[in-house]
Amino acid sequence: MKVAVSGSHSVGKSTLLADLRQTSPQFTFVDEAYLHLLAEGHDFAATPSVDDIEAQLERSISLVSSHAESDAVFERCPIDYLAYLAALKVDRETLTYWIEASSAAVSAIDGIIFVGVEQRDRIHISPDELPKLRKKVDALLRDILIEDEWGLSLAVVEVHGSPTERARQAQTWIQTCEAQRRRADRSPAGNRVQSNRRGLGARPMDPMQPGPEFAIRPSMVADAGSLAAIWQRSIRDLCYEDHQGRADVIAAWCAQKTPAALATALTDPTRYWLVAIDPARVVLGVGLLGRPARYRTTVVAPATPVQRKRLPNSNQIPAGPIDLASLQ
Repeated sequence: MKVAVSGSHSVGKSTLLADLRQTSPQFTFVDEAYLHLLAEGHDFAATPSVDDIEAQLERSISLVSSHAESDAVFERCPIDYLAYLAALKVDRETLTYWIEASSAAVSAIDGIIFVGVEQRDRIHISPDELPKLRKKVDALLRDILIEDEWGLSLAVVEVHGSPTERARQAQTWIQTCEAQRRRADRSPAGNRVQSNRRGLGARPMDPMQPGPEFAIRPSMVADAGSLAAIWQRSIRDLCYEDHQGRADVIAAWCAQKTPAALATALTDPTRYWLVAIDPARVVLGVGLLGRPARYRTTVVAPATPVQRKRLPNSNQIPAGPIDLASLQ
């Protein structure tokens, strides 16, 4: 299992990693690219330059690739440096080149622990620590990882609170993902459960074309990031008649639709979660059954062929008991 701890600068990543080193000795911990380059004598500019970020991105890709066979926790991953390049407003051609170059490394990462800038900032930042760049990168990473605006469908958990609370949240998430992976490996169908990530640079689906075939499988904790992104987009885009675009209502509805909250919900033995995935194993929708087996809800990603052509409307699904055995 490969996990990256991502976030802008001066948000508490190093503190979190120090705690995880104590509680997760089964992992190899890999320092960020900056430290590797610094030890080799790389001369970094006082203010981050495109050349410096590109050097770190290239090394980050190499670090992920060099740990292909080991369980590892990375301090930052290629997505962090892509966010910095975007914040520095590199030209589209340069960003596209690095997105494509990073694709394999990003696909090798099983999950990301996102350390964001909290609304009530816990860390005092001096002017020489580039607070504007810090917030810009944080916003970009939030768009990429939490809002899934690049369509990566990564497994992401955002930690928050005190250092102790963050460490507990991250450790719980890691343990849950490991347990879920072990159960999947023991399952007769375990070898058929693959990553649902589309990957960097993948071609998005055309919603105007006929919908692809899709498969339904039990959900895993690693799906929490994808489910949160789908659920929040569904609330924003498909429920406009109800919330009329009011930010406070949308925020309230989305409050419990976070990767962390859904990761916990996915382990609830009284609930049975199913996901629909396309041929590229991208999560397109989620269904929730209760126990005893009764239909609870269906959520689909806005503007997908599956939403329009393949998944039944929730009103068409009977509310009575459902044979769970037939779905496994």
